Formats: sequence, C-alpha cells, structure tokens
Amino acid sequence: MKNVREEMDIIAAYQLVGTYRAAAQICGTTHKTVKRVSERAEDRAEGGRATTSRCGSWSLRRSRLGWAGPARSGCCRGVPAVRLEREQQLLTPLPSLRPSIGPAPACRKVDKLSTIRYGSARYSVPTRLRGASVAVLVQGPRVTILDTSSGEVHAEHPLMAPGEASILDEHYGGPRPAVPARAIRPQTVAEKQFCALGPVAEAFIAGAAAAGHTRLGPELAELNTLTAAHGTQAMLAALERAVAFSRWKAADVRSILAAGAGIPTPRPAGDALPSQGLMLLCVVKRL
Repeated sequence: MKNVREEMDIIAAYQLVGTYRAAAQICGTTHKTVKRVSERAEDRAEGGRATTSRCGSWSLRRSRLGWAGPARSGCCRGVPAVRLEREQQLLTPLPSLRPSIGPAPACRKVDKLSTIRYGSARYSVPTRLRGASVAVLVQGPRVTILDTSSGEVHAEHPLMAPGEASILDEHYGGPRPAVPARAIRPQTVAEKQFCALGPVAEAFIAGAAAAGHTRLGPELAELNTLTAAHGTQAMLAALERAVAFSRWKAADVRSILAAGAGIPTPRPAGDALPSQGLMLLCVVKRL
C-alpha cells in the first residue's frame, strides 16, 4: 500500500514521461502500480468517474486531491519541472549526420600569434586564421589542423612534446631574418639633416652604433658642416668609403675628404690569368 507522498511521486513521474513503464523505472515500482495509482487519483479528482482525459490540467487534479506544494520525484526528491528547465540549459545540438571515421577532432581557437595550443604544445597556422576556430586531429605522429565546416587542411605538423612548438615559416610569409632590421629614426635637427643624405648616411649611423661609437651624436654637427663645405656628392663618396673601411668618426671622414679623389679604390681579386696570357704579358714586359 502506497502512502500519499509515494502516490504523488508516481503521479508526477507519470505526468512527466507519459508512459507507465518509464514512470515505474523512475519511482522504482511496477507499471501496474503506476497505472493503478494514476487511475485511482483520476477517480478521486473527478468524483468517481474513471474516464478522465490524460491531457487534463494536472494543477486542477492536485488541487482537488488537496495536495499542497510542488510534486517531487521519488528517486532524487526534486521537482520534475524545475529539473527539466535546468537540464534544457545543458543540452547540446545533435551530432551531424555526416559519417566520420576515427576519433572526433578537438576544437581550438587561433590566438594573436597565429598558433594553437594542443597537448601543452603550440602549432602554427596561417595568419589569416587569427581569431578563428579550427579542428585539431591527431593521427599517430602527425597533427592535422582542419577547417571546422569544410574539412580543408590548413596545416600539418609533427606531434610535439609538452612545452615544445612547431612553427612553419610559410605561415608567416617567409623565414625570419637572421638580423632584425631596425629603421633609423632621427630625433634631433642634426640627425634629420644628416639622414637627408640618403641610405649611405643611415648605413653610416647603423655601422657606428653597431661598432659601439658613443660620440656619434655630437659629431653629427661636424659632419653636416663638412657636407656644406665639400658638397653633397663629395660627402656621399666619403661616407661610402668610410662605411667600406669601417671608419666611424668625423675625423676619419674629414681625412677622406682631404685626400680627394686621387686615392685608390681597392677591388676584390679577380680570376687567375691563363698560361698563354701570362706568357704574352712576360713578352710585352721584355719588349
């Protein structure tokens, strides 16, 4: 014999699932008991008539039975309607009907460095995918990065250990330069006037900075004075010679300008003369 609370749990479960057997599984009883309790409750609610429609108002039945408070399930003592609302927030879309072979790929978002993180390792992807979501599929020693919608392969990497990274240069438009290129940014009036001479002046400043010449700033005014005195073309030729021979002081440039255009210009050694040409040269010298 079921008490009133157990009967209300059975009726609530039946109203929730709509079948006797499913309600019996929830409440831990038989489907015959669920049927008997539900029919008895309908008879009491309708004044002895057992032909009540199952789609009637449950609140009306509970009010006629004199039951106060929300009905609770017998398995976890929770209100079925409240539990259903909470579970609906956790439901996910149904899986795609497209057949797939192998393990399901993981989803990752591309960061600002155009890389993804998988298994505590980083893998590069093309820069156009920054901020997008991609699928990561591991097949043996290879990691394949795919498009989530079309399945297009964006990148392939070897499987890396945690803490390591696999970066491909083609994802960033080419290899990284061995020496970082820093543009010369003149600040003072003397620097701007000197850099107006062109790339040769910038190469002179960069070479002097790389060599550790710390007094180049005060000497720029003297170099500008030499430019005004000897002309732009002579100054450019002197700077080219200073860069070629790693002379980074204003005194060195002044010496080059003072030597004038008669100084020799070294050239790299050429190819060896052939034996016939060497013999002809010796004959010419004897003559």
